[in-house]
Amino acid sequence: MGGRTGRASIYGNQPDGKANVIRKKDPTISDIGDPADLNNYLPDSGATQHMTPRLADLTDTVEGQNLGVEVANGHEIKCATTGKIQVRMLDDNGDRLEVTLTDIMYVPGLSRRLFSVAKFARHGFHAMIKRNATTLYFNANGKESPVTLQSIGAGKALAADLRVQNTNTDTSGTSERYHAVPCMRQRDHSVGARKLLSLEMLHNRLGPRRCRTLLAASGHKLWADAGVLMSTEVGCLDCGIATIRASARNKHPHTAATRAGEHLFLDIQYAVLPQGLTRATTFPNYLLIVDGYSRYTRLYGLHDKSSATVIEALKKFQAKHSCLKDINHLDTVKIRADAGTEFDSNLFSRHCINAGIKLVLAAPKKQYQNHLAERTWQTVCNIARSLLVHARLPDTFWFQAICYAAQIFNVLPVRGLKNQAEVPSTPHEMFFGMKPCILPLRVFGCPSVIKRWVAEERSQQKKEVKGSKQNVE
Repeated sequence: MGGRTGRASIYGNQPDGKANVIRKKDPTISDIGDPADLNNYLPDSGATQHMTPRLADLTDTVEGQNLGVEVANGHEIKCATTGKIQVRMLDDNGDRLEVTLTDIMYVPGLSRRLFSVAKFARHGFHAMIKRNATTLYFNANGKESPVTLQSIGAGKALAADLRVQNTNTDTSGTSERYHAVPCMRQRDHSVGARKLLSLEMLHNRLGPRRCRTLLAASGHKLWADAGVLMSTEVGCLDCGIATIRASARNKHPHTAATRAGEHLFLDIQYAVLPQGLTRATTFPNYLLIVDGYSRYTRLYGLHDKSSATVIEALKKFQAKHSCLKDINHLDTVKIRADAGTEFDSNLFSRHCINAGIKLVLAAPKKQYQNHLAERTWQTVCNIARSLLVHARLPDTFWFQAICYAAQIFNVLPVRGLKNQAEVPSTPHEMFFGMKPCILPLRVFGCPSVIKRWVAEERSQQKKEVKGSKQNVE
């Protein structure tokens, strides 16, 4: 758990997009019952720790711990105290049962005590979960003692703040403390608290990339919805296996661009295998497009290396990114590419002339003159190989891996890339003018379930299709 457990969804929508929440004091025994009776607990199969909203329930308390419970809207309730509770009751057979619950978290604001079925199972016991009841099987003095707990009302007990009211109306007559919580449906991800993810999890999701890069991105708040939770850095074998030799760098800097889309770097790369995972993802060549101002990268599959196919892919890029912040359309002034026949043809030259674009080609055997495209391709390939090695997938997933790697590259900081305030930035932020959201990114190749709803005349049938997550647009 790492100190985080128990999710709840209780916040209501107000006309202004806020949920007004009252945080109450600890309940009394008359409110939630005797802690020595398990019938006053709500069984929860999702929580990893037992919880209580009443500090007086605990004995042998341990204070000063850095724990927390995260609720459904992303807010966290800080918890610093744990302790024990002595249970004395009669089981379902009428026999006396005496057990001690340990490491119970004190969580202010819960409406009932929570009994963690997962922790109960970790101690070698077992439980039977039914529709509205959960039966726990204790093994006391070599004898099995069943205890049945009712699960009715589970949706209310997991709430960190149960009562939702309007701040303008105070019917309690007490000095309860109000605070506003943003509604998730109308939440602006560019502001507010960010969700903290462990360093190891982000390392697996984004590349894997160097931990220093992830820490730098989190330290400068380059992501709109997430940050890094400090943890021990462990050696990654997948990163070592996937390392490749770097290409030569350009000795002379290129003409600096002043806005997104002004200068584009193009390069054609061959596919690793002639056959992909599906027919729609099988391409013999890829077109890499890199923005010279922001280093924003896009990848397109090409069925051939003709100039007409390259022009079609370039038009797709310009159409997809035609509306940028403070820019009415994507106005490209200069294109730099290598000396391939697809770029050196009369058809491609006429297209650039008609579009008012200056075409600059690298000299033969001087690929470093197209350095931004070459270096970006090396980095993206390194990420893609790390993804495949970490997921233990064959090269038939190369197209999915290389497209996902381009998405990861766009949300990570790049050396020397700074915004107008001289603050480190990401290609996504420099290109679109807003910070990227990385919470939708998952570990490449992780199991996923696709839910399909088929509408019928009088019923609704739910279907599930299992597969692997590739995150390809």
